Amino acid sequence: MEDEDESNPDDANSDPETVDEIDHENPEGSVEFVRPEDGAEVTNPVAFEAEVEGLKLEPAEEEDPEDGNGHLHVIVDEGCMNPGYVIPQDEGYHHLGDGESETELDLEPGEHDLCLQASDGIHNAYDLTDEITIEVLEEDESSENETEDGNETE
Repeated sequence: MEDEDESNPDDANSDPETVDEIDHENPEGSVEFVRPEDGAEVTNPVAFEAEVEGLKLEPAEEEDPEDGNGHLHVIVDEGCMNPGYVIPQDEGYHHLGDGESETELDLEPGEHDLCLQASDGIHNAYDLTDEITIEVLEEDESSENETEDGNETE
């Protein structure tokens, strides 16, 4: 007889205050990196801009998140989080907790895998993500098609 316990072995890592009324796995909308573009070579500070559809951006809250509302995170070299899990407040997890869709970050030179991910007001991850890879150059390696602020020009 098969074990009918379908509990997730990672449940110990989930937030006990996850709001059950919010569908973190099938949210309406999308998020996308506008800049930098996938494969871009940039310098510091790296300017990030996101496009958001179907999600109302608002500042992070301590309690009572509302379905369809949330804020963004830029996750560096850590991969996207599973829907419903809390996005940590650790190194590599950059919270845009004021409800903004733009930020600047200083990253170590080298290749970085980035995840743009939306969450509800208490940092429970939505399945709204975009992933890109960029190369951060040393100042003396920057190419002619970059501006001083790390933005790639066309």
